[in-house]
Amino acid sequence: MREVWMRRQVWFVGFALALLIAVSGCDEVEQTLPPNSGRTNAANDKTDDWLELNASETPSRFLARRAQADPNAVVALFPAVAAGFRESPRMVANRVLQIWRIAQEEGDALRLEALLENFASLPPKRPRISLGTVTQLYRVQRDNGDGHAAALAAALEEAH
Repeated sequence: MREVWMRRQVWFVGFALALLIAVSGCDEVEQTLPPNSGRTNAANDKTDDWLELNASETPSRFLARRAQADPNAVVALFPAVAAGFRESPRMVANRVLQIWRIAQEEGDALRLEALLENFASLPPKRPRISLGTVTQLYRVQRDNGDGHAAALAAALEEAH
């Protein structure tokens, strides 16, 4: 019985830490990366992984460029994705790119369009949740060994 209680405490502390990290990352201005220093914009160039607050590029175009995805598909899917989360479209683009990047780093050949389709297919009448929280929970699930689909499903479920 004590062992079960200890496991629950460990899980709760891990969840609380993930939530704190997610909440601390919600500030629109606070989290920025250095501006692009003129390097190439290939998908493996991480200097351009954050759409700045005053960027002239639209969030959907930024995502398409960073993931080397079909711009028309991203532009078509992005409004439905952005509408489903609390954050601004700019922050949604940043968080989607983070999840896509984590999947790439874990060896998944995930297309950005497929990730956007996952988010766009969420029920429209559900309560809007924080994509920052989903991103942090996704990262925890991936660190625990879950594959992309399982980690995303768990993160979306937990974020409600």
